[in-house]
Amino acid sequence: MGQRSRLLVAQVAVPYVRRHFRRLLRALEGVPSAKDPESVHQTRVACRRLRAALSVFRDLIGPKKADRWRKAVRDLAVVFGPARDLDVEIASTLSQMLRIEDQTVLHGLAFWLSHLEEQRFQMQRQLIRAVRVFRKQPLVKQINRWIKAHDRGRMSSDLTQLHSKISLTKVQQELLSGRLAELLQASESLADPTDVEGHHFMRIAAKKLRYSIEALAPALGVIHEVALEALRNLQSLLGEIHDYDMWISRIDQVLASLSGNSFDGPSWLNPVRFTPGLVYLRDQYREL
Repeated sequence: MGQRSRLLVAQVAVPYVRRHFRRLLRALEGVPSAKDPESVHQTRVACRRLRAALSVFRDLIGPKKADRWRKAVRDLAVVFGPARDLDVEIASTLSQMLRIEDQTVLHGLAFWLSHLEEQRFQMQRQLIRAVRVFRKQPLVKQINRWIKAHDRGRMSSDLTQLHSKISLTKVQQELLSGRLAELLQASESLADPTDVEGHHFMRIAAKKLRYSIEALAPALGVIHEVALEALRNLQSLLGEIHDYDMWISRIDQVLASLSGNSFDGPSWLNPVRFTPGLVYLRDQYREL
């Protein structure tokens, strides 16, 4: 590894990986109790940023090692994604309930909230198991060793003098260009408001580009801040659209099962009583 690559590792890769790896480990501590949904949220965000970093710095860390670490983080993120999505939908349903006085509507919202809470409760065991498995992975010690070995505090004085000349590798330049191209191509889906899948792909593309730029920020100069702000706003809007699309789809599935007499809920539940609330909630999401 040349001096410039070593500098990029020490000044950019190590601080970023260390910050979000520690953030991940701290967030995992609050997951088992399930008292605060923020622990699940922070775990998911830390996983996203770590996965992005392991892709961005893959050639500097070592392809095999980076891929192995990235897979372990991805396996953890896959479990936490649905749980976080449910936490967000639960919070949204509660927010809707606070604004409603119509008892016929409230009945349906209460049913939907209990349905979501039951699903979230069932997922908690999976989260605890995933945390236990992740902590036993060798990557925890491996990442810590890698951080210590490449920490900027261990750099020679000759290397630190190159700080002002820090720059991206060709691989990283191509990665950013490729992710920008993916976002621009996915943006064509905006021409069709009903293209749910296309909007989803665009959200993912925006997220990947944003996290890649964040990881490389010290080497990009101040211009990256403008791009990041635009990507944050875009990702936020696309995220809301995605949430509403998914929530509407799930409510429609339940309503369809009611009209088709295929509802598989407890026999003591009277679907007629909570249908108005579901229709109200679906229509609210459609208008947002």
